[in-house]
Amino acid sequence: MSAPTLNEYLSKLREQDILVDVNVSVDPIVELPEVSAKIQDELQQAGLFTHPRDFADWSIARNIIADRRKALSAFNVEGSDIVGVLCDRLKVHRDIHETEAGDSASEDGYQALDPSFSKIPLQGISSVDKTRSIEAAIALTIDPETGAVCAGLTRHQIVDSKNATVSDLSRNLERVRQRYTAQSSDMPLLLILSAHPAYYLAAQICNDLEADFFEMAASLLDHQIAVLKSEGGILFPIDCGIVLEGVIASARWHLEQPSIDITGLQRDGRNVPVFILKRLWRRRDAVYVSASSGDGASDVAQLQALATEIVLWRHIDNVEGGIDLLDIRCHPSTGNNVVVVKFRPKLGGQSKTVLMAALSSPSIRPKIVVGVDEDVDAGDLRDVIWSIASRTHAQHDVAVLKNFMAPATDLTAQTVFGQDDMARLGSKFFIDSTMAPLSQTERRATFERAMPKNLNEVKLADYLR
Repeated sequence: MSAPTLNEYLSKLREQDILVDVNVSVDPIVELPEVSAKIQDELQQAGLFTHPRDFADWSIARNIIADRRKALSAFNVEGSDIVGVLCDRLKVHRDIHETEAGDSASEDGYQALDPSFSKIPLQGISSVDKTRSIEAAIALTIDPETGAVCAGLTRHQIVDSKNATVSDLSRNLERVRQRYTAQSSDMPLLLILSAHPAYYLAAQICNDLEADFFEMAASLLDHQIAVLKSEGGILFPIDCGIVLEGVIASARWHLEQPSIDITGLQRDGRNVPVFILKRLWRRRDAVYVSASSGDGASDVAQLQALATEIVLWRHIDNVEGGIDLLDIRCHPSTGNNVVVVKFRPKLGGQSKTVLMAALSSPSIRPKIVVGVDEDVDAGDLRDVIWSIASRTHAQHDVAVLKNFMAPATDLTAQTVFGQDDMARLGSKFFIDSTMAPLSQTERRATFERAMPKNLNEVKLADYLR
């Protein structure tokens, strides 16, 4: 039985009434981003655009994993504990099967297209973006020193039919690029624009961790996956719908146009590497995943949030021999700067240890970490604010940590002298709004909520007949 595909996932969303089909002609540049934003904001659904203007044989999917409900559907998780379930899956090894490639792309189900970005119905994300862009591409390359595949999620602005900028290279991909540059060689790069959300999430996790992309994707899918080798020698999942192959030029840079990031703020353009497109393949039934970006509910923000939660869970779970960890929520509505960690502190001082661990994990994204107890909904910022207001002593429960690595999206952080603006140092802080630890029973009881005794047992339907 083959691994779940993107098209199967889209059909599942339709059955669950989480996807709406847009069957009228839509301009992919000036209409599709706005229509898809309305569909997400007002209906909380994904959009499948079956008639993009001037691209008659294409379909475009947007906001396919832009909120928690879609994420639960993507990974077949019941209930709300998606992070704990996915972390458990990542502990299980899944096989990777390398398929012998045919003599031509068509033998493996692909159609070779003229390698030109004009063949793909690309969009910008707002009026600020003056050029077409790819907001989330699964990027794969080969480390020249180890021969291992290195992965990440990258962003691209289109320069012309053959060239695009390369933004947001992960630390691992940037390290590999520098190795190729030191050899005066172009860096081979394969980009995937159509795949099941598990592959996008695996690539996003690889932005923070030096991990095996294929094993991670297989574990997230809870299924064995098959891979092919491209003409350039890079392995990629066989069920991906759109594959671009080329190189990052070793000695070429281009000034980006200003753009919107997940905080909702404008990011000025900067000089970045250039990707040169050499080959383009597409499956006949492929759906282009035009990942949405910007603040709030968007594909990129939700992928970053899920990846941050998984990285933090795996990191915190090893603190002090194991923490009674209940939930972690990274909030896209805050530009993924705010993370809420829900746990039961057992001993005095343990809550501070957990929050320090959350700020010092492999993910540099969290800027504010809030600790809450088991009676607080970590996914509801109103409940979190109640906990902060009711259970936090600012003198003892708030700590500011200076000169931490910060993401480029944190414009309050200072750039590092002699380095580009991707290298920033900023301040982070935690707020401990947990109750006293379980070992201090009487003090803990002081901060328990006063609730009607049988509130959880009462079923309203029994009284409204």
